[in-house]
Amino acid sequence: MRLPIENVLQEKMVEALAGIHAQLHFVLALADDKPARLIALGSAPGLAFKLPLSCGWLLIDEQSATVTRTNTTDYPEQPYAALFQSQAVRHAAERSASWSKGDRLAERAMQGILTNDRAAFQHLIRWAPLIETQVYSLAAQLTEILDALRPHVRAAIMEHEKIGTLSLHYWRFAGMLARATLLATTAGSRPWLQDTARAFTWVNWTPSFPLVRERNGWLAAIGARAAAECGPDVVPAYIDALSRSRHPLTAADAILGMTAIAYRHDCARLEVLDVFRGTIATRPHADMVAPELLPLIVQQAHRLLLSDKRPEPGCHFPLPPYSVDPTSFAPATGYSLLSQLPFALAVPTTSLIPGAGAPSVLPNKVSANAIFIRSWGPEPGGDNSPPRLH
Repeated sequence: MRLPIENVLQEKMVEALAGIHAQLHFVLALADDKPARLIALGSAPGLAFKLPLSCGWLLIDEQSATVTRTNTTDYPEQPYAALFQSQAVRHAAERSASWSKGDRLAERAMQGILTNDRAAFQHLIRWAPLIETQVYSLAAQLTEILDALRPHVRAAIMEHEKIGTLSLHYWRFAGMLARATLLATTAGSRPWLQDTARAFTWVNWTPSFPLVRERNGWLAAIGARAAAECGPDVVPAYIDALSRSRHPLTAADAILGMTAIAYRHDCARLEVLDVFRGTIATRPHADMVAPELLPLIVQQAHRLLLSDKRPEPGCHFPLPPYSVDPTSFAPATGYSLLSQLPFALAVPTTSLIPGAGAPSVLPNKVSANAIFIRSWGPEPGGDNSPPRLH
C-alpha cells in the first residue's frame, strides 16, 4: 500500500534500515571469517575498535569478533572506521562464504526491529552498541512518519473507512518506534543519550513522549525506560516540560519521565519529590485543559517514589494488551501508566518484546481504527490528543 505521506520520509526510513543492515552484515560476516580477521589484525594479537558516537567497542582477535560496552583488554585501540573502510578486509570478507552467511544473519536480526519477534530481538540486542546511534536516528524518522500519517488516518476514519488498513500501518510504525527506542536505550547508552538530549531545546518532545502520547500501555512502558536510561541530567528538561504543559497528557508524560528517572536513580529522588510538592505540580496553569487531573497523577507518582516496595529484578511483567488504556483511572490502582512502572523498569530488556502466546500489545486490523480514535479522536486539529486521564 502506498502511504499518503511525502516520499522523502519513507526514503529516509529505508536508507536508515539499510545502513543498520550494512553494519550488522559486515560485523556478523567478520565474526564468522577468520581469514578476514587475520588481515584486519596484521601482526597484532588483537585490536579494539572504538565505535563512533556510541559507548562501545568492537574487539577482534584470531578467535572472535565481539561488541562490548568497555574495553577491558590491552589491545591497541583504533577507530572503527579504519576497519569498516578497509578495502583489504572487505574484499577478503566479500569473497568468502561468510559474507552471504552474514547477510542472512543480518536479515534475521533486523526482524527484531521490524516485528515483535523476541528471538530476533535477543540476537539483535547483543550488537546494540554497534548500531544504537543509527537506530536512534531511525526512531526520530519513525516519529516524523507517525506525525505525517496521523491526519490521514483521522481523515480515513471520518470518511467511514470500516477496515483499518491505514490505521494498521500507523500502529505497525508505532511498534517499530517502540522496538527502535528499546534497542537504542539499553544499559550503558546513557552518556551519548544525555549528549543527544542536551543538544537541542525540548519544545514538543521528550525521550518518552513519542510513545506515551499513543495511550498504549506497552508503548508507555518503553517510553518510561527510555527516560530512565537518559538519567538524572535530563530532569531539569522534564521539569521545564511540565511547567510549559497545557494538556494533561503532556503533563503526565513529564511526570512519568521524572518518576522513572527518580525510581531508577536514587540521586534524583529528592529533586523530583520537591517538584511534585511544588507549585508547578500542585497548581496547574490557568490555561491547562482539565486541570483537576494533574493532582491525581502527581499524588500517585509521589506515593510511588516514597514506597519501600519494589519488585525483584527480573520479575515477571505481563505486557499490557492494547485494550488497556494507561491513561484511564482506576480507584484501586490509579493510572496504569504509573502502576506498571516499577515492573517495566525491573524486567530484562528482552522481556518487553512479546513472546509466543502473549496478548497482543498492538491492535489488529479489526481494532486499529477504534484504538486510534481512543488515542487521537476523530476531530481534526490540535497538537495533542483529547484529554482522557480520568
